[in-house]
Amino acid sequence: MSDIRKWLLSSVLLATVLSCESPEKEAKTAEVPKEESPHALVETVTMSEQVFDEYLQLTGETEAVKVASVTPQVPGLILSLDITEGQFIEANVPVLTIDTSTARARIQSIDVQLEQLDRDIERTKLLIAKNLGTSTSLEQMESQRSLLKKSINEVRVGSRQAITKTPIAGIVTKKLAEPGEFASPGVPVARIIDISTMVVRAGLPERDILYVHEGKEVMVHVAALKKSFPGNIHRVGVEANTRNRTFPIEVHVDNANSELRAGMRAEVTLIKQSLPVALVIPRDAVLQAINGQEVFIVEAGIARSVPVELGPGMSRFVVVEKGLKPGAEIVVRGHRALVNGEPIHVVSTEPCCSAQIALLKPIATQGGENTAPAEGKSPETPAAAAPQGQPTASNQPLTPSRAGR
Repeated sequence: MSDIRKWLLSSVLLATVLSCESPEKEAKTAEVPKEESPHALVETVTMSEQVFDEYLQLTGETEAVKVASVTPQVPGLILSLDITEGQFIEANVPVLTIDTSTARARIQSIDVQLEQLDRDIERTKLLIAKNLGTSTSLEQMESQRSLLKKSINEVRVGSRQAITKTPIAGIVTKKLAEPGEFASPGVPVARIIDISTMVVRAGLPERDILYVHEGKEVMVHVAALKKSFPGNIHRVGVEANTRNRTFPIEVHVDNANSELRAGMRAEVTLIKQSLPVALVIPRDAVLQAINGQEVFIVEAGIARSVPVELGPGMSRFVVVEKGLKPGAEIVVRGHRALVNGEPIHVVSTEPCCSAQIALLKPIATQGGENTAPAEGKSPETPAAAAPQGQPTASNQPLTPSRAGR
């Protein structure tokens, strides 16, 4: 009987323990995660035809088209130099006067020699008439008189060149001499630039030579002024720089209001080619396949890989020349782990990509103003780059189940 009682007591205790544990087991059972959806979660954009302009941007510096120096034609001391740095001066204005006292003294000396020589010639002629002189001596004196007349004419011309006029209208940027200093022919005493028309010199890459020609309209953006100016290509060089394989080009910009100054950094923007009808997708949607490049499109909830041929691009976007049609739904996020024919679930979609591309156009094509997205909005597509240190939209797993695939 004692054994039976012990067995009954043990059974009661076991039942009590089991009844106490059941709520905990039920709670643990409730914490088991539900099975996730087997479909991959993706984000997409819908393609539509749009105008696409491919831009070419070159960097250069502004220079004055016309630059001239005030240079004396005859040597001598400077009596006056009537200019100041920074002033605007018209063309053909006398500004430099050279001392001509030495030239005047030489003219007087030659005049005295000519008078004496004229008297000697007349006396020789009388002697020849009386058979007391020779024609040879007369010829020598006449030849000497011709040389003296030539010399005095040269000195007189030099005296008239003692006054130098401004060669062009413009602004005096440098005054290189002062009255009392000695001036020499060919050595400038002042520098004048005409900034009514400015030139931007830049290097054109060899690969872009077919897209540029003289007369082509461009926009020139000067960051220091936060403004853009219209211009045109005035010259395209015929000889490349062998060091960097670029051709020199000159862009002329009207500067009638004198806003531009020489030596300012400028960015030349021109349309390389314009496509009136183009299909544009985010670059990040494109994957490298064995035989080229491909994208994933959505067809009835299934991911389909489509080979594509790409054309020109701008920043994060590229033109699709072959492989896609308007209205196609392109996977732009969650596509890197997809396989052809895999079921997918689209969590969001949006049109692409006119609005985003408009925000990426060069500043020069936007009227010179810095264009920024509206507050609280971003021009980036779902495939845009994430902040530094965070996974990008294309490689970040959308669900824990995708991370292990």
